[in-house]
Amino acid sequence: MTELVSLGRAVRRVFPSGDTQRVALDTADFDIEMNESIALVGPSGSGKTTLLHLLAGLDAPSSGQLTWPALGPKEALRPRKVAVAFQGPTLLPALTVIENVALPLLLMGKPEDESLQAAGELLARFELGDLPNKFPDQISGGQSQRAGLARALITRPRLVLLDEPTGQQDHSTAARVLGSLLELLDETGAAAVVATHDESIVARFPRRWSLDGGHLFAEERIRCSA
Repeated sequence: MTELVSLGRAVRRVFPSGDTQRVALDTADFDIEMNESIALVGPSGSGKTTLLHLLAGLDAPSSGQLTWPALGPKEALRPRKVAVAFQGPTLLPALTVIENVALPLLLMGKPEDESLQAAGELLARFELGDLPNKFPDQISGGQSQRAGLARALITRPRLVLLDEPTGQQDHSTAARVLGSLLELLDETGAAAVVATHDESIVARFPRRWSLDGGHLFAEERIRCSA
């Protein structure tokens, strides 16, 4: 039986806008299976971030049904089962890079030495192995973004939600980061939804969702390039 990490039916999200309402997501139907990787595309303002917030349980639909059948109730999603990495800076300035990455494990009660070892291994996979003791203000935006990815993945989540995860990387680094990300998803069996404008990234994913004006088009599974 297929495990569904998320299921949405007629999911709608509206926000007040002056005397009217702005429809950010309009009666969307979708499902996400375990070990399924989905590229989420659409123009700016089309509702991609809204959808990621809903999938993460950070926001609630205005109407419709949104559940996580294989993960449990909304209150149990984070930090272990669902991981989120958004575009903006997220590292805590008072912690070193390795401490930032290890933080989710420490908050879950894992031993410090075990948490730091796992963080170091992930940093190496994202080409940050020489920066563990740097502070966020001592590294570049691209390095900070990769550290944020490592932190999101350290709990081995079952659903990974990423917003432009290579947006601050140059082309060659972006390709390597994406390769590391896809390897980790394959190793853990996690599902992923990755919002991106980069068609070279989209081509690496077997399924594409398109958003336009709040309308979600969940396309059939497509052939991806290596």
